[in-house]
Amino acid sequence: MSCLSGPHTDTFPLLPLLSYILDNILEICLYSQGTFRACQGSLSRIIQFNRNRRRKPMLGRLFDSFVYLLIRVACRIESSELEKVPRTGPLLVVFNHINFLEAPLFYLLMRPRRIYGVMKVELSRVPVVKNIARRWGGIPLKRGAPPSAAFRKVGELLSEGAIIGLAPEGTRSRNGHLQKGNPGVVTLALQNDVPILPVAHYGSQNLWKNLKRFKRTQIHFKVGTPFKLAAPERVNKESRRLLTDQMMKQMALLLPPELRGEYSRVDEIGEDLIERLE
Repeated sequence: MSCLSGPHTDTFPLLPLLSYILDNILEICLYSQGTFRACQGSLSRIIQFNRNRRRKPMLGRLFDSFVYLLIRVACRIESSELEKVPRTGPLLVVFNHINFLEAPLFYLLMRPRRIYGVMKVELSRVPVVKNIARRWGGIPLKRGAPPSAAFRKVGELLSEGAIIGLAPEGTRSRNGHLQKGNPGVVTLALQNDVPILPVAHYGSQNLWKNLKRFKRTQIHFKVGTPFKLAAPERVNKESRRLLTDQMMKQMALLLPPELRGEYSRVDEIGEDLIERLE
C-alpha cells in the first residue's frame, strides 16, 4: 500500500524527492518500452494504439504521481493504520472533513484499493476539476435537493462490493474540530445493510500555516472498529439523529480530545444502537 511518510524532518526533503522522481522516470520508461513492443510492426498501429488505449491512463498516472510528489514534499503522514481497511467492500468509510486534502490523500493512500466518494455537484461543472473528480471516484450530490440519484449510484456500487468514503459533516471545518454529523450516511447504511468503518485524521488543518513557514505538515490517520447500525422500530427524524450521534461518537473517540468539537462530551452519547463487527 502506498505510504507518504518519509524521513522525520520538518523541512522539505531533498533525497526522498530525488529518489521518487528517478523511480517514476524509470517506471515511465519501462511502461513506454512495453507499449512499443506490444505494437511493433506498424507505425500507424503504434500511434493509434497510444491514442486510443494508453493516452488517458498514462496522463492520469502522471497526474497522480505529480500530486503524490507535492504531498510527499509538503507533508509527513502517518498512515500505517489504514492497513486495517479491508481490501474490498461493501463498506462505508466515514471520516472527518477538514479541507480539500482528503480527496487526494484517500485516493492515493488507499491504493491499490478503489474508493469512491460523494462530492458537491458544483465541482462536476468545472472542466479540469470534473476530470480529476471522475478519475478519483467522485459521485456528484446537489446540496438541498433530494439525493436520490447519488444514493442510487452509491447503492449500485455497494452492491458490487465497493468502498465508499463519506464525510458526515457535509462541509469543511478548516480548524479540525469535529462538527455535527448529517443523517445521510445513516440512511445509506440502513438502506444497503452495510458496515461502517470510522476513520479520523488530524493535522492537515495546519497545512497553510506550515507552508508559509516552509515547514512540513504532520498528518495522522486513526482507524476504528467496523460496526453496523441497529435499525430502530421506527425510522424518523429523532431516531436518525440518535443513530448519527452514536456513529459520530465512534469517529470522535479516534481524535484527540481538543478536536472532538460537537462531540467533546462523548460519555453522554450512548452506543446501544452500535453493533461492533470484531
